[in-house]
Amino acid sequence: MSIIAPSPDTSTKKRYALRGGGHRQGSPTGAAAEAQSRANRPYESTPSVVNVETDGSRLLKSHIWKSIDTQPFIHPQLIVYPGMTEIKRPVSCLRGSKHESNAKRGKITRFSRKSRVAMKKFQCKIATPWQFRFELTYPDDTMEERTIEERALKFSHDINLLKKYIERHYPGMWVLWKKEYESRKTGTLKDQYCPHGHFVVQCPEWLSDDARYYSVFYDIGNHWIKITGTKRDKMKAIAVLFNRNSYGYLAGDGYNAYMSKWSSYISKEASEIVGENSSSIGRVWGHMGKIELSPGEEIDITDHQILLTQRTLRRYLRSTQRRTKKLSDGTKIRVKPKYPYEKRLRDKWFNGFVIIKDETVHRILGAIIESSG
Repeated sequence: MSIIAPSPDTSTKKRYALRGGGHRQGSPTGAAAEAQSRANRPYESTPSVVNVETDGSRLLKSHIWKSIDTQPFIHPQLIVYPGMTEIKRPVSCLRGSKHESNAKRGKITRFSRKSRVAMKKFQCKIATPWQFRFELTYPDDTMEERTIEERALKFSHDINLLKKYIERHYPGMWVLWKKEYESRKTGTLKDQYCPHGHFVVQCPEWLSDDARYYSVFYDIGNHWIKITGTKRDKMKAIAVLFNRNSYGYLAGDGYNAYMSKWSSYISKEASEIVGENSSSIGRVWGHMGKIELSPGEEIDITDHQILLTQRTLRRYLRSTQRRTKKLSDGTKIRVKPKYPYEKRLRDKWFNGFVIIKDETVHRILGAIIESSG
C-alpha cells in the first residue's frame, strides 16, 4: 500500500511573512523558498513516502528513523587489519551523526583519548613488527630559562629537523615517535618537566638482528646532539644517549610487553601538570618515512554472524586477560582481570575496533561460518 504525503502547508509561512511586513523584493517564495531552506540545512532528513501495509496512518521516513531499536542491521562489515579488527555498521549513523565542523584546531594541552586511539590504530595497520628502539633527550643547558611552551616549541622544531635528516639519509626506514614529559631527578633542572622522545624503528629490508641498526642509531644520536645545540653538557649528553638502557633490539618475549607499554602509557600526571602550566605542549606522537599501511580486508557478513563474532571475541578476550602478577621478590599474586571490551562488545550496535591479530579473527570467522552453514 502506497501512502502519499500531502503537499506542505504554506499558510504558516504566509502568516510569518505578513507579520514581518511581507516578502522582500527578490527573495524566493513558495516552493523555491522551501527548496532553498532545505539546501541550507543538508543535515536534516527530508520526509519521504514509504510503502507500508498499515491502517491508513501516514508513515514518513523521519518517523522510522526515530525508532532505532526496531531497525535491522544494514550490511554489517568487518575490516581486518594486521593488528586489529574494525566492526562497521552504517546504521550507527542513526544514533546521531557527527557533522563536519569548520572550527580551527585548538592548542594541544594533553595526550587526549582521541589521539591515543589514533596512535593505536596507526600501529595496528602496520604488518611488519618494529625491530629497534631508542630514546632521545635534552641536556640541561638547552632547556634552562625556558617555559614549558618554549620547550615544546623547541622539541617540535628539532624533531622536524631530525625527520628531514632521517628521510634524506635513510629513505627506506620507518620511524614512529612519541613525546613524554618527565620530571628531572638530578641536574640543574631537578623537579622540572622536560620533554624527551621514544622511538621505534624498522627497515623492511633488514633482518630483526641486523647490526646496521646500531650504526644507524649512532649516526642519528650524534646528529641529535648537534641539533640540540648543547655546549656545556655535551659529554654528559653523549653518556646518557649511548647508555645501554637507552636503546636495544625489540625481539622475543619483551617485544609485546614493551610495545603495549609504549602505545598505552604516557605520563598522564605529568601531561596534565604541564598542560595546566602552559598553553600548549605540542604534538605528542608522529612518524617518519614512507610507512606502508595495510588497506584492510573487508568482509561482509550477515546479522546473525556479526552477533556471533562479537560474542566469540568477547569470550576469547576474556580468556586472555592476565589473572596473576609477579612481584619484585618473585612471588605471584592474583589480580582481577580488566575486561576492556566486555561492555562494548555486548552492545548490538557496537561500532568500533578490537585489538586482535588478523589470523585469530580468520580462525573465529571460519568456525562461525562453518557452524552456521
